[in-house]
Amino acid sequence: MKRYQTFKLFQLREIAQHNLPGIITKVMTMLFFSWGIAAVEMMKHKNNRSHY
Repeated sequence: MKRYQTFKLFQLREIAQHNLPGIITKVMTMLFFSWGIAAVEMMKHKNNRSHY
């Protein structure tokens, strides 16, 4: 919960300064980082299925 609040504070600061490229960069970084973690977890589970 604390991390989300910290991210929210950073976003509010960027919005107040009208720094749209900074906001987009931070949001895209978090989004792709989350997708990367999800992809790695899916690959781990996919390789565990063996018929041997």
